[in-house]
Amino acid sequence: MADRKPQNRVASVDSLKGSFNTDSVKIHPTDRPWMTSHIKQLILERQRAFHSDRNGRWRERCARVRNEIAAMKKTFFSEKLSGKSSGVSAISYEVDNKALSGLELANRLKTFLFHLQKLLRLSPFKACGPDAIPNRILKLFACELSEPVTTIFNWSLSSGDFPSAWRDACISPIPKASPVTCDNDLRPVALTACLSKTGQPKDKELLSLAREIESIWRPLGVFLGLTNATLDEIHEDNPKVLDKSYTMLRKWKESRGSGASYQNLAEGLDNEVFKRHDLVERYCNDKVAEIAQDGIARLAVGLKDDTNLQEAEASITRRVFPSVGILPGKPFHVTHRRGRELQKVYDFFVELRQNVSSSTVIGLYIKGPPGCGKTQLARQVGEEFMQNNAPGGCFENMPRVVATLQANSPESMLQSFKELHEKLEIPNEREYQGGVREQIKSYVEDFKNYLRRTKSVWLLIVDNLTVSDQMREFWPSPEQESSWGEGTVLVTTQDSELAPRSHAHARVISLDSGMEEEDAMELLRVISEMDVDEDAKKVASVLGYFPLSLACAAVYVRQMSLDRPVSKFSWKNYLSNLQEYFAYLDHSDFTHHNPCYPQSMIRAAEFAAIRMAENSEVLRAAFVFLSYCSLRPIPLDTVADYVLREAKASGNVNIRVPDDVKLKIARCSLLIYPKTGERGIEVVTLHQVMRLAFSQIRRKQGKSGKNVDKCEATSEKKKELSGVLQALNEAYKSKKGGLKEHDLAIRILLCPHLKEFVEEVKVVQWLEEDLLVKALVYLADGLVHVAGVTDNYRVALLERAYKINKQLGCTDITACRLLHDLGYTYREAGFLDKAIPILEDAKKLCETETDPIWMEEKSKVLNVLAFTFREGSQLDLAKKYMKQCVEVTREAYGNSHVELVERMCNLGIILHDRWENDEAIQVLEEARKIIENCDSTEMFLRGQVLNYTAKVHLRWYLGLRHTHPHERSTNMHLRESATLHAQALKIYLDLHGDNHKFPNGVRMTYGTAKLHLGDIDEAYEMCQKAVEVYRSSGHIAWPRAGTFLADVLFTRGEYRRAKDFLEELVQVHKDKNLVVSPGAYHPRALLGEAFVHVGDMDAGEKILDECLQEWKKKGIHPEHYWVARVQAFLTDLRSRESMKCSGQIFNELPDQLN
Repeated sequence: MADRKPQNRVASVDSLKGSFNTDSVKIHPTDRPWMTSHIKQLILERQRAFHSDRNGRWRERCARVRNEIAAMKKTFFSEKLSGKSSGVSAISYEVDNKALSGLELANRLKTFLFHLQKLLRLSPFKACGPDAIPNRILKLFACELSEPVTTIFNWSLSSGDFPSAWRDACISPIPKASPVTCDNDLRPVALTACLSKTGQPKDKELLSLAREIESIWRPLGVFLGLTNATLDEIHEDNPKVLDKSYTMLRKWKESRGSGASYQNLAEGLDNEVFKRHDLVERYCNDKVAEIAQDGIARLAVGLKDDTNLQEAEASITRRVFPSVGILPGKPFHVTHRRGRELQKVYDFFVELRQNVSSSTVIGLYIKGPPGCGKTQLARQVGEEFMQNNAPGGCFENMPRVVATLQANSPESMLQSFKELHEKLEIPNEREYQGGVREQIKSYVEDFKNYLRRTKSVWLLIVDNLTVSDQMREFWPSPEQESSWGEGTVLVTTQDSELAPRSHAHARVISLDSGMEEEDAMELLRVISEMDVDEDAKKVASVLGYFPLSLACAAVYVRQMSLDRPVSKFSWKNYLSNLQEYFAYLDHSDFTHHNPCYPQSMIRAAEFAAIRMAENSEVLRAAFVFLSYCSLRPIPLDTVADYVLREAKASGNVNIRVPDDVKLKIARCSLLIYPKTGERGIEVVTLHQVMRLAFSQIRRKQGKSGKNVDKCEATSEKKKELSGVLQALNEAYKSKKGGLKEHDLAIRILLCPHLKEFVEEVKVVQWLEEDLLVKALVYLADGLVHVAGVTDNYRVALLERAYKINKQLGCTDITACRLLHDLGYTYREAGFLDKAIPILEDAKKLCETETDPIWMEEKSKVLNVLAFTFREGSQLDLAKKYMKQCVEVTREAYGNSHVELVERMCNLGIILHDRWENDEAIQVLEEARKIIENCDSTEMFLRGQVLNYTAKVHLRWYLGLRHTHPHERSTNMHLRESATLHAQALKIYLDLHGDNHKFPNGVRMTYGTAKLHLGDIDEAYEMCQKAVEVYRSSGHIAWPRAGTFLADVLFTRGEYRRAKDFLEELVQVHKDKNLVVSPGAYHPRALLGEAFVHVGDMDAGEKILDECLQEWKKKGIHPEHYWVARVQAFLTDLRSRESMKCSGQIFNELPDQLN
């Protein structure tokens, strides 16, 4: 049988109908083998009885079913085991009456099991080929067919003559369009015989082989036809040697297709360089025969029965098709290779090519604003593709086609295809008649036929795709079973909505953030031929690191340095021009000599912004809004609210879903959407170039475009400005007074945009006065939480608002709020004489009002007024108004509101100032219980309660250590204070950062607690930081922070430095007219101690006596820690004088350090 031709063997298999009964039968694969139709009939009768008579026939039918199943089951096993021997039979080692050796038996068994497994893996549900042999038959008779199928394969490969039955295919036309009008509307799908596809190694075999070739994986990969670039990528991407060798084998199999055979693998392993015949024996023997080169050649053109077809295929095989590259245009200046982005592109290509069919088109979308380098990145990808460095590199011997299709107009698309046809020398198979679109269709079909005929590896670059594009039918979309065959399409676009987010065969690369700083500096240096410095970095930052902007800047600087050498033009000069004349710099030297992109960054951005605004009302409204805002991040909710308000005003019912609006704005390539947000808030931001471009979107002469008179244009502009400011005001109003972390973050984020309105002279003149007043009030309120802002600046804002409001004669709730904010800010800035009259006016406005909104405002006014009296040492009035405030707050907000917590905190501090410490702690503990039951996001008030309670415990300890030093409760207060301080500081740092006054207000007293616990160095650092922050902001409390630092200096023995610093603090109190406050005498008392420490006993003692007298007049409790400390110091001083121990050095130290 070995000398018969393979066609005869296949023909014997083809007689399927003569060997098997092909009648249709009904099978029940889930039934037990002993189940019969009789049992099923009994079960049916049982179920019918169940529904009709449960107590009679049903029980009888149940018993019959059980008995019948038991009987048939017993009969089944009896028949199966009948005639079987119960002993162990001898195993024969003879085949065809010939005894086989152990090695021969092992080889026979291995071969049998291998081909058996191949056939057993066939899916019985797949359709059969032209041989009409179902997979179910092949799988059922796998044991019998495995050896003859192997013989057929070996004979075919050795002779170069493949069986005709396995060369045939069933071709089914699948419609691509409905209805079908011509042949081009059909897609042919070929189905070959299942047996012809069983001759390739499986992945499990490759994994087993990979363990054997770890030491030779790379040279073997070269022999198998993989390029060095592909092997380099494999080496870099896989740290383990096993992964390298396995990935190499997978690449070989994927790239060679049907050519990845056992024979090809055997030739590589048995090469004279490797000589791994053992692996050939183990993995390839009995699977392939030794094949001569002439046999392979005969196999390629082995269709002997059709001479014409044979000659045609032979001619295609002999012809070498050219590789053609039509890349996007290149600028006149030097460009920078974008290695990071190219690596990302490569990784995406590799990922998309894994486990996909051979006719799959994969896609990559590069999105970003104009000037971000999309086209040049696409060009670099094309260059890598042509040089076999892209993921197509494994197709080393196949022609490559890289083509650029200009998608900005039908005419440019047609011209792109014409150029492509000329380069590829595609013959004109039809007349290109009709309109532009009809001609493009004809060119597309010819190009697709060329790709299928030549089996080229291709990359199509669709450049500058826009949302209004109607030509997407002329280039391949990423999909499986594409009529274009296997290939890659790369799309560049400014419109983010064109880039699919969840496509199985496409990925998206965003260039919204520009280049990396290192790459940007290199680009500036190479083009300008000048060294880059810190000013160059600032230039790059202002320009958003966009390649087009950087190239314009570099050419500008280069031209200046060449044409005006005496000026020594530098990056600093360009930065100065950029900051002052951003929109007016002349970059004509760049645009005139740059044929591939003859626009500056500003013009390109304007064109893109206008085009997007014409296509989307959402983006148009968003662009208008953002053109008036600052360049800082702005909450996405605020932008979306403005867009929705504008849509409602214009009657656009299609724009109403907030999340849809936010998605369109966030995806816009002209904006920046930080993935991490800002302060935990979803925001958008933009570059200065884009804001200039967005200004072109503003309404100029009405929607109709007709000329209108100047008054109407003015009214339109005023309406637009007022709409934007109203949106900002409404956004802030919804969060004003809120102390949750989320609310504080939004208020801080809105401040720079409100500031853009109230400080821009050109804008203010168009604003409505009531909107301006609200903006001033909201800005001053928000700046409380912004580090580095002085209270004097906030006073100026509110005084400006107060002046406008007074001219308007307003006495409504808004006017009351303005007075409240102004009084509070006066107090914070140290103007107590101005604060109280303003707050009294606010109190009068709401005194007779009973409406809930007025009651809430009354609570706030009383709160600020009471604390202002406290600063002026009028503790009786402070306690009176604060208790009244607590009652009003309970009435307005209820007994468990966060506003009540704040009022109780302030009451606790006032009670402590009166040295009513037990009541103060009780009030603060009640506030703490309320806040613990509130929303966990109320972190600011949680921190305030902890901070105030910590301060009361600390000051109580500072008094007790002099009056009751040996009581257990004394040190308990210190430890409790330190614990609460730590918790409060963590909360404030999370909310406001390191340089805000709130965390540093904690630090100045926490430092004192640390000092008395013995940690002098940390105490010094905390108090020093508090002084720096409070002093730089001009806050009224900075001298108070200074007294805590001076106390630390005493402990460090720096008496002279402490004396000079305290003299400065005393002078500040005089300059700010704060001597009315009892706190003003605390630094004077410490100054008296400093005088004593430096040797001036009389001056020091005099100052301390004056402080005691002043505190007594102001009603300070005799056990208050200021008073107790001075009395203890004077007592000790006079005791030492009487004992004539004046030579002994002493200082104010905690007991632990003495």
